This record gives sequence, structure tokens and C-alpha cells, in this order.
Amino acid sequence: MASGPRVSPPSQQDLDGLEADKRIDLYWSQKEDRRQSRHQWINSVVLVISAFLASGGLVATAVTIRGDRQQFQLSREGLVAERYGRAAEQLSSSRREVRIAAIYALEKVAADSPRDAITIRDLLGAYVREHDPSLKVEDGQLPPEPETDVSAALAVLSRRPQDPDKSPQLDLHQVRVPHLHLPSKAELSNANLGGADLGTASLREIDLSKAFLKNANLHDADLSGANLRKSDMRCTYLEKAILARADLRGADVRGVRNVSKEQIIQQHVIMDAQTKFGPYPCPKDHA
Repeated sequence: MASGPRVSPPSQQDLDGLEADKRIDLYWSQKEDRRQSRHQWINSVVLVISAFLASGGLVATAVTIRGDRQQFQLSREGLVAERYGRAAEQLSSSRREVRIAAIYALEKVAADSPRDAITIRDLLGAYVREHDPSLKVEDGQLPPEPETDVSAALAVLSRRPQDPDKSPQLDLHQVRVPHLHLPSKAELSNANLGGADLGTASLREIDLSKAFLKNANLHDADLSGANLRKSDMRCTYLEKAILARADLRGADVRGVRNVSKEQIIQQHVIMDAQTKFGPYPCPKDHA
């Protein structure tokens, strides 16, 4: 809204020409104007100070919230580290049920702390390699099924999605777990199973894409519907293995043992131009 014309204060000559009562009225009017001006100035100062204090309060609140979040994160990380340490220690227990509980506790820690998932995965992989039957145990002396703690560790590992393009390889080389039963659609893509003994294992619809299976023993294993795309199956033992509807696109199956190319094709496997068949200089015995 536009302001009115500015009024100049009366000169001394103007004041002298006024009657006494009008000079008194003018005096009080000017005094009131000065009082209101001072009051407005004080109000302005108070508003500025209030705004400053309010902004300071907001800054303090933000700092407090950030500090609380940092404290919460540190507390959470400390709790995760404590849970991890306790579970890892329990893996060395002489009681199998304690070890199994520790395996599932580590799975929960990995789910709660994704940045620790690879470390936990590698720990469980090492656990399987250390607790599977020794190569010194004769085939005829192997238990009819894997130890429950080893099966539990492998089940947990197969539930953790692997990213062949981002995650380092899961090391299960030379594990000896015949008669293993993994749930349908288990995930072991990009795993190193070189020289592994998984004879008679149930691996239906398992994801073994980009897996390293060179020289592995898969005789009598059920691999029906398995995803073996781009897997390295050179020199793999496949005697009596079930490969119905298995996806071998891009797989290297050169030198596969105890089975012919025709026998594989007869099982209606899925292949493409990149599927490699043919001879390969395999070692005499699988690792």
C-alpha cells in the first residue's frame, strides 16, 4: 500500500505562532510519536533476537539429532560385532547343536548387516571345507547323509544370492558332501566347486551359473532343471547324472567323464552355439 506524503516537522516560527493549548497538544503528540517509534524499534530488536535464538535452536536440534543417529549407528555396529563374535566363537563348540545355532545366527547377522555378508559367507564356506569328510575316508565308509551342521551351512550359503559380476567367488573347492540335498532353486552361482564330491546329491533347479565345476564328482546327482549357464564343467564326472531340462547355454562341458555328448543331449538339455563339447586333457583322477 502506498504511503502518504511525508510531513515535515513544524519550524520554531510555526510553533511560536500557535496558541498555547495547540502547542501543548503538539508537544504530547510528538512525544507519543517518539514513544511509538521507540516501541517499534524495541519490537524489531526483540523479533531479530527471537529469530536468531530460534535458528540457533534449530541448529542445536539438528546437531543433537545427527549426534543421536551417529550414536545409534555406533551402538548398532557394536551390537552386530558382538553377535558376530559370539556366533563365530560358538562354531568351535564340541556340541553340534550349538554349532548349528551359530550358523543360523550368522545368517541373521548377514541379513541385518549387508556389509558383513561376504565375510560371513566366506567363514561358512571355510567351515564346510573344514568339517566335511576327509579325503582319507573311503567311499564305503562315508555316512549315508551329510552331517547336519555341514548341511545347515550349505543351506545358508545357498540362500544368499550371489552376484557373479560383483561378489568374489564363494570357495567350496574340493568339499566332500555326497548325498547332499539342497532345496529347489538354491543359489550357488559363481561358486568354486572345483574337484568337489557331490555324488548322488539332490540339486534340482539349483543355480550354478558361472560356477567352476572342473573335475567335480557329480555322479548320480539330480541336476534336473539346473541353471548351468556359462559354468565350467570340464572333466566333470557325470555318470548317471540327471540333466533333464538343465540349462547348458554357454557351458564348457569338454572332457566330461563317463557320459557321452549324445547321452547328455538325449536328456533334452538346453544348449546354444556357445555350449562347448569335445575332448579335453583331463587328469586321471578327480581331485
